[in-house]
Amino acid sequence: MIKLFSNILKWILIILFFPLSLIFIAYYKQKKEKSTYWEKEEPK
Repeated sequence: MIKLFSNILKWILIILFFPLSLIFIAYYKQKKEKSTYWEKEEPK
């Protein structure tokens, strides 16, 4: 019973954290690209 519960808990954690990590990675990449974009566009 405890083994089953821990298994369910593990799957819930995976299901919760997988989209969160994807969103975080996408946001981080976009932020990084935007900062490099501004550096390129800014006249020296």
